[in-house]
Amino acid sequence: EDEPEDEHGGQKRSYPREATQLKSFLQVFFSDLESFPVQGTWSVLATRLIELLEKYLILGETKQEIIQILQKLKDLDDLQTEVDLGQFKEILTEVFKEGSLRQGAFQEGSVCVAEIMPARGLSFRVVFIPGLVERVFPAAPRQDPLLLDQERQKINQVGQLKGGLPLKASRWQEEKTLFSLAVSAARERLVLSYPRLDPASGKERLPSFFLLRVGEALTKEIINYRKLETLPFYRHLPLSRLAPAEPAQAIDEQEFDLAQIGKALQNQNSRPLAYLFPLFPNLARAKKLTQLRWGRRVFTEYDGCLSSERARRYLQEKHLLAGRILSPTKLEMYALCPFRYFLAEVLRLESYPSPEENLRLSPLAKGKVMHEILYRFYQHLFPELNKPLAKEKLAQYMELLNQEAKEVFAQAEKEGVTGLPLLWEIDQQDILQDLRGFLVQELSQEEDLVPQALELKFGFTEAQPPAKMELPGGKIVYFRGRIDRVDFSKGRDKVRIIDYKTGKLYGREDGFSGGCTLQLPLYLWAARQIWPNIDLSQSWAAYYCLRRREEYKRLIFQGQNWGEKEKILQEIVQTIEEGIIQGLFFPAPARKEACPYCDFERVCEQGRDIIWARKKGDARAAAFLSMREIA
Repeated sequence: EDEPEDEHGGQKRSYPREATQLKSFLQVFFSDLESFPVQGTWSVLATRLIELLEKYLILGETKQEIIQILQKLKDLDDLQTEVDLGQFKEILTEVFKEGSLRQGAFQEGSVCVAEIMPARGLSFRVVFIPGLVERVFPAAPRQDPLLLDQERQKINQVGQLKGGLPLKASRWQEEKTLFSLAVSAARERLVLSYPRLDPASGKERLPSFFLLRVGEALTKEIINYRKLETLPFYRHLPLSRLAPAEPAQAIDEQEFDLAQIGKALQNQNSRPLAYLFPLFPNLARAKKLTQLRWGRRVFTEYDGCLSSERARRYLQEKHLLAGRILSPTKLEMYALCPFRYFLAEVLRLESYPSPEENLRLSPLAKGKVMHEILYRFYQHLFPELNKPLAKEKLAQYMELLNQEAKEVFAQAEKEGVTGLPLLWEIDQQDILQDLRGFLVQELSQEEDLVPQALELKFGFTEAQPPAKMELPGGKIVYFRGRIDRVDFSKGRDKVRIIDYKTGKLYGREDGFSGGCTLQLPLYLWAARQIWPNIDLSQSWAAYYCLRRREEYKRLIFQGQNWGEKEKILQEIVQTIEEGIIQGLFFPAPARKEACPYCDFERVCEQGRDIIWARKKGDARAAAFLSMREIA
C-alpha cells in the first residue's frame, strides 16, 4: 500500500517498528529505575548504579572513570552501614564536583572553547569568533592603574629598554594582530558573529570594525555598517528558536503553544490563540500590558503613569510634598528618574545586600569614615579657627589628621565593616593619602573664610527649624538637611557651604542639571533663612571631592543673581511636586551610565530608552521635559 502524501506532495514517513522498539526500551528502562533501592549499604547502591551504567551508557574511557569513583564509594561501608537514596545522591554529587573527567582528546572529535591568546598558533577545521561588538573587540583602551602610560613613557625614555614597555593606548594594534591570528586559524570555515541588541537598554549594538575589514577583504569594496548587512554571506539569526515552525511537530504542550503563537505572529491573526486565555488567566493582562506599553504613543499605567482616581487620591493623601519636610536628595531622585522615585518612595521597595562575607570596605562606609575624620580634625582645631589655616603648621596638621584617622579606623574595625585585614590596610593608606592631599589643597587656597560650623543640621528638631519655600501656586514646602561644613568671612557677611563627596561629581558649575543637582541651591536657600544678615550674592555652596584620583574637583553654585536662580529653583520644585501628585512616574533616566548601579535595574523595562523616545511627545511629559532643559 502506498504511504500517504503530505500537503506538499511528498510522502509522510511513519515509524511503527521504531515506536514499538522505543516503547519496549522505555518499559525496561523505567522498570530498572523503579527497582533501584531507596535505602541500603554504600556497596549495594553503588553496585546497582554501576549495573545501570553498564547496561545503558556508552561513554568509553569516561564511563570507566565514573565506575572507578563508584567503586571507591563502597569503602564508606566502614563508616555507615546504611544510607538512603537522597544521601547517596548528595555525596555522589559532591564527589563528582571535586573530581574531573576527561572529555575526549584535544582536536580529536571535540569542540575547543578557548580565548584567542592561548589559542594562537593553532589551526582548526572550523573557527567561531563571537562577540564582535565595537568597544568589546577591539576593546576600548584602558590605563593600567599600577603603571600609567605616562609613567611607561618616562621609563622607556630613561631606561632606553629594547622595545620598551608597551603602551595601553596602542593596545588596538595588539588586538588587530590577535584577530588576524584567530581568522587564520580556520582551515575550512570561519564564522564571525555579534549580538545586535544590548540586553540592558534594548538598543542596537554597533558591530566591530573588524567585520567591516573582513567584508572589504572579501568583496574588494569599501564597506560601511549599512552595506555590511547586504553582503551575500551575511546572515541574520534570531536569538533562539523556542518552538518548531509547525504546531504538528511539537513534542509537548509548551512547544505546541509557542508554535501557535509564532504562526499567529507570522500570519498577523490572533484568533487561533483564543484557547490560551482560559488556560492562562494572566495572559489577558500580559496582552494588555504589551499593547498599551508598545502600541501607544502616550504613557499609560504600564509605563508608570497612574491615571485612576483611586491612585490620584492616594498620592494626594500620602505623597503630597506641600506641608512635608523634604530632603533635597528625594527631589533629585525624581528628576534623575521618576520611575526610580516611584519604586523607592511610593512602593517603598528596597534591595537587600547579599549575605556574603564583607571582603572590603564599601564605598558608602569609606565615605562615612572620611567624613568622620574631617569632622574630628576641624572640631579639634575650632578654638584656634579665628583665621584661615596656616601653611607653616602643615606638619602639625598632618599629625593631628593621622591621630584622628587612627581613632576612626579603630571604630570602623569594631563595627565590622572593614573586610579582610590586607585590603583594610590598603584602604587605610588610600584614605590617608586622599585626606593629606585634600589638606594640602585647602592650605593652597588664598581665601579669608574659616570653618565656623560642622555637621550643621536643619529641619530635624524644633530647635533646628526647616527651610521654608513658597511655590508659585502658593503651596508651602519645607526642607531639611545636614551641611558638612560652613565657612564664614571675618565680618560674617559672606558664607561658603561645603558638602564633601567621595565619588564622582556630576552636574555643571552654577547649574541645576535639569533638577538633578538641587542640594547646593537648596542649602543656599536654607542659609539665607538661618543667617538673614549674610550677603547671598557674595556667598556660594560647593561640592568638594575628597579623592586625589578626581584631582580634588570642586563644583560651585554661586549666590550671584539669586533672584533669577530663586525663581528657577521654585519652578523645578513645583514641576516635581506636580509630577508626583499627577502620578507621572515614567522611566526616563537622566544619566544612562547610572542605570547599571540602580537598585531597581532588574525590575525596570529593558527597552526603556525606546519607550521614552516613542512616548516623550505625550503632553503630560511637557513640563518634565522643560525642566530637563534647565542647565
